[in-house]
Amino acid sequence: MDPAEQTAQFLSGLPDTIRSNILAFVLIYVFDYPLKRDDDLRAIVIEKFQTPDGMRRIAIVLRATGVIDFVLERTIFMQRANEARLPIIAQKLENDAKAAEIIETMMMSRELQLRHAETALQTWTSLRSNELSPGNLMAFEDSCLKGSLPA
Repeated sequence: MDPAEQTAQFLSGLPDTIRSNILAFVLIYVFDYPLKRDDDLRAIVIEKFQTPDGMRRIAIVLRATGVIDFVLERTIFMQRANEARLPIIAQKLENDAKAAEIIETMMMSRELQLRHAETALQTWTSLRSNELSPGNLMAFEDSCLKGSLPA
């Protein structure tokens, strides 16, 4: 499996609790994709990573690695920040039942999302240290520029 396929596999295997958020940012930041409400984000990401070989393929992988690094770290940071923020917001919105319900749902799912994001970051960090290391990405770049993909 080449780095583009490995990246797509990682993204499509993210837990439901964090997948849509991360895929949306990958589509926006890597592909400048105009999201629509009913998009099947997983299918679109898989399709986008099946780009023909050559410079475009390595460019997608290089952009995606940076975006994934950033989005996973930001997701964890925001979930940790929400631990303190959400109860304050809920208290301020206690007279708005619908808003309070939304905040309560966010508070209940926060811990699970944080755990999933931390696990995803560990998996991603392992990939970045091994299969998607700078050395392996340079070898992939060489094969893309020659027009042939590694087996």
